Amino acid sequence: MGVNIVLKFIAIIIASVVLLLNFPGLPPTQEFTAFHVEPPKKLEGWMASNSILDQAELYYEGPHVGIESMVVLDDNNIITGDLSGALFRIIGKQKAVNITHLEYPCSVEEPHVNSDHERKCGWPLGMRLDNSGNLLTMDYFGGLTKVNLKTGKYENLVPKHVPIEGKIGHVPEDVHMAKDGSIYFSDGNTNPSGDFNEELIGQPSGRLLKYDPVKNSVEVLLDDLHFSNGIFLVDDESFILVSEYGRTGVRRYYLKGEKKGQSDYFVDGLPGYPDNIRSNGRDGFFMPLYEPWNEQFSMRNHVLSSYPLLRKLVFRIRFLLLTILRQALNLLPNNAYLIDLESYIKGYGPLLKTLQGPKVATVVELSKSGDIIGVFYGIKGDITELSQFSVGKEYGYMVSPSNNKVWRIRLEELKGQL
Repeated sequence: MGVNIVLKFIAIIIASVVLLLNFPGLPPTQEFTAFHVEPPKKLEGWMASNSILDQAELYYEGPHVGIESMVVLDDNNIITGDLSGALFRIIGKQKAVNITHLEYPCSVEEPHVNSDHERKCGWPLGMRLDNSGNLLTMDYFGGLTKVNLKTGKYENLVPKHVPIEGKIGHVPEDVHMAKDGSIYFSDGNTNPSGDFNEELIGQPSGRLLKYDPVKNSVEVLLDDLHFSNGIFLVDDESFILVSEYGRTGVRRYYLKGEKKGQSDYFVDGLPGYPDNIRSNGRDGFFMPLYEPWNEQFSMRNHVLSSYPLLRKLVFRIRFLLLTILRQALNLLPNNAYLIDLESYIKGYGPLLKTLQGPKVATVVELSKSGDIIGVFYGIKGDITELSQFSVGKEYGYMVSPSNNKVWRIRLEELKGQL
């Protein structure tokens, strides 16, 4: 009798799993495939542990967080922006002048702003100058934007709300113009929900794209990238690099030669999750790791990476649980337990740890061939979650989207380790 009950219970579980995996229209609807996340390379000596970045000083502190990127023209001439939509120029320690304020609809569901009473948003992310000295920036709400730095007027070159090859890029990331005026850019997530955690544990959907300003057309060069982030077009334009946050690596896409149109990994197995890529001033690259991956911490998005059906099952169970919780919250809107439970399930519970890393700063230096030639840490906890490291004449500058500060460190402090 007991055996029959157990067998019936197992049969019900199996039938439920099969139904969940095959039920038509139940989110997520995209196909799931296996992916691989390379474990971090073993670092030794000073590259495994140091506190070099703790020698940095606070250079600028603004009123708003979200300073994700910058253009360093000189040691006292830095263009950046924040989560308020402001673009400004830092002209000295704790001195800044306004350039403009980006204003776009606050969601892709609102493609037009018809009234001054409607809410407007802006958040300039990755940025670089174009060939004419204008600023190109990937605004989180607007998409690819060109800004006249003299007048402050701006133009939306590739709007975020317009689908490209049938998909909307939910996280416009970074940008780099070629010598012929074409513009390369990345979007981190084209999954239907646009959810960051879904991108990391679910199906990679980021893209590397190319905008032709003459034809006003966009071409997808790479897709299925695992939250594509910073990019870098090398000087001879033979290839372009794009960091993959979720795969702890940097993809190289060939623009010339026998491998034109192909891609490979420039570097993988990084000791963390990479963000913007910028020149180190000596034929290599600086690249911050927003969060580390080491013996003490990882986001754990690699745990289920080889099991696409299991990931799909987790997603669908999560969807059903969140649907039930939303109905419960309609009845009990201020119930603290339900609110905490909803947040826990949204973050995939024990399966994923994002934005929970130790309070450290990490910047990796790469050679022109992709070798790790330096790893610099800040361990005090004052500098964390870095997104970009850019060099001036005497200083290197650091920013973080979760902060309202710009830090700087003398470049000689870094060069002394090499």
